[in-house]
Amino acid sequence: MSGLTAKEKETIEKYLREVFTDQPLCLTNYPPRKSMEFYTIIYSFCVNSRDRDSRITAPLAEARRDGVPNKGEVVGEEVYMFLKNFIVGYVKRLRQRLVNVEGVTLLELYVKLWDNFFISATVANTCFSYLNRFYITSKIEEGKDDVKFIKNMLINEFKEHIFFPYNRAISSAILDMINKERHNETINSSLIFSTLQSYIIMGLTISEKQNQQQGNVGSISYTVTPVQKDRIVKNTEIYVEYFEEGYLEATRAFYDEESTEYLQSHTVSQYLIMVENRINEEKDRCTRYMDSRTAEGLSCTLNKVLIEKHLDIFRKAFEEMVVENKRDDLSRMYNLCKDIPDAKTGFTATLQDNIIAYGRKIIEDCVDVATQNPKAYVQKLLEIYHRFGSMVNDCFKKDFSLCEALDKACQEVINENSVTAKAGNKKKCAELVAKYADSILKKNSKIPDDEMKGALIDLTTIFKYIRDKDTFLNFYSRFYAKRLINDVSVGEEHETDFIGHLKNSCGFDFTTKLEKMSKDMMISRDVSKNFRDYLSNKGTKSFDFSTNILTNVSWPYKQTMTCNLPPALNSMWKEFEKYYIGHHSGRKLNLLVDLSKGEIQSNCFERRHIFTCYTPQIAILMMYNEKDEVTFGEIKKALGTRDGDIKTMIIPLVKNELLQSSCKSDGNDITENTMFSLNTTFTNKKVKIDLTRTGGKAETAKEAITICNNVESDRKCLLEAIIVRVMKTRKELKHQQLLVEVISQIEHRFKPEVAQIKKCIDALIEKEYLKRKENDKETYEYLA
Repeated sequence: MSGLTAKEKETIEKYLREVFTDQPLCLTNYPPRKSMEFYTIIYSFCVNSRDRDSRITAPLAEARRDGVPNKGEVVGEEVYMFLKNFIVGYVKRLRQRLVNVEGVTLLELYVKLWDNFFISATVANTCFSYLNRFYITSKIEEGKDDVKFIKNMLINEFKEHIFFPYNRAISSAILDMINKERHNETINSSLIFSTLQSYIIMGLTISEKQNQQQGNVGSISYTVTPVQKDRIVKNTEIYVEYFEEGYLEATRAFYDEESTEYLQSHTVSQYLIMVENRINEEKDRCTRYMDSRTAEGLSCTLNKVLIEKHLDIFRKAFEEMVVENKRDDLSRMYNLCKDIPDAKTGFTATLQDNIIAYGRKIIEDCVDVATQNPKAYVQKLLEIYHRFGSMVNDCFKKDFSLCEALDKACQEVINENSVTAKAGNKKKCAELVAKYADSILKKNSKIPDDEMKGALIDLTTIFKYIRDKDTFLNFYSRFYAKRLINDVSVGEEHETDFIGHLKNSCGFDFTTKLEKMSKDMMISRDVSKNFRDYLSNKGTKSFDFSTNILTNVSWPYKQTMTCNLPPALNSMWKEFEKYYIGHHSGRKLNLLVDLSKGEIQSNCFERRHIFTCYTPQIAILMMYNEKDEVTFGEIKKALGTRDGDIKTMIIPLVKNELLQSSCKSDGNDITENTMFSLNTTFTNKKVKIDLTRTGGKAETAKEAITICNNVESDRKCLLEAIIVRVMKTRKELKHQQLLVEVISQIEHRFKPEVAQIKKCIDALIEKEYLKRKENDKETYEYLA
């Protein structure tokens, strides 16, 4: 069975010469109708038998009979081989034009040849699409490796006869142009782009045709794809082997030399700017004319040669930049090193050490002032935090590891510094911060409302770093209680706002008592108002009287003092007690006389004064309505309370010169016969005089000691409760596991010492809550 005739071959060659010319194809020199004509000719050759009486419309593999190739298959194979032989001859002739050409000229000529050839190959692929659909598809399905889709075959011949012989020269020319551009010479980058695009296209594989259209030529039905859309399988092996590998190696060598030379004659700051510019240039170059897959390898190469190679120099410079607060350099260094784990590890340790050193030096320089002045102490802590916090945020983009270094360093500085060392007590930090909180939440804080929110956020920031949060809470609770009782709070809104910050940091349980205290004050206002209305409706004449009803477990106060009230006060108290119990049966009221205050007016001095006094002080002063001199024994009998309590109340009256006595200021020499006389010549410029504020530093220090002792007692109880709760759940636990469990549950309040936990375990064993397991002393068992 014969294939193509000589005339048919002549016709195909004529059309091929019109497609594969030295001039690029366009609508002017090769309109779509010519492509359709060529397609129709190839179609006719393949489907018509020699006598033109039969037609083949089925796929060629199905058109065989008894294994003998049919006319269409023979013609299909001859057409394919004819095209292949034509292209081999064509590309060999093209190759001759590249002889003795090099550099940019070689690239220009190569790009011209490739662009023209690729357009022609695309047109030819359309014209020979019938072969793709039937003959070539059937051969590929049979596993014939020597048959390819038309476009693949055409590009493959270009690759074999032009690209492979000249790939070294072409790739070398590309690298030379890139090197010139690195030295600020102007180049035609479009040549590189087009050349590298050919590398990519030569690796592509057409695997399937889509978007078929139906049509007719005369009486012959056909299926054709004039505008063919192919399924493309991308393969970058040629691009990688013949360009990318050499490009990355050339890049490494170039910057290896440049970086070493540059650092020998420039500072690290200048080097960072150079590296930043170079990396941006290389990324831009890669984006403009390379495949996207090169970006990762390029980044890795640049990091190794420009950064990792010089990490020791970077680490030393990083420390200097942190010390000198060089923000631009730090930001630049971080951006360059952020994806290099080894670099960040060194930076993290360096940053942490420098924050600790800087912070402790700042505190040491003002230790005397900071120890006595909570505001000065906290302001210094905030200065340290804001300096390095803004550095981490702005320069290091809130990087997790560097944020962690900031947190660890701040915790170290805040809890262990010259102030805590001088006090000999690590809890001193919690005390000073609580005192600062008290100062800004008082009415006289002089902080505008619009600045209060920021001040509370700053305060919360410092609070988060305090290890002894339970100590802070104990101090803060006392100060908060005083603000509420004395009505000196800056306002409920700000108080609630700060309590909310504490809750967010430590959980609901941490602020339960604080919230209950606030609620008690609201209830107390309503109770006092209702009581006044009750007296008014009853027609009882009274002085201005109000009460604060404090829930026993929520407030840091206990009834530590009792005394006999003056008749007027006593009758009012009894009336209120009767009223309250009548509305709240089952409750008991205990009067905290040492916290209760009132105003008493004098009519015995040159001018009238109004004194604000504690209730026992009012009782003492009202005794002078009867006589001008009273002995300590008489006062003791009238008040019916302990000596120490009376001394606490009477000494402020002596210090304010309202009473006169020969006793010492500390009251240690007071006896039953010590005389206290009214100072009838008392004078003071103020009309209103507050006698409750005369406490002094000694009383404040004593209160601090009491709070710290209470903290230790509370910690012991809390640790024991947690140990019992854990053991009740787990039943049996190793010693080390129990320690881990307990610490994890309590560390949000304070960080317990291991020895402290061991003491609590031993105490619980003595109380028979736990026991050590027989034959395994490291294991505890819970006793129900």
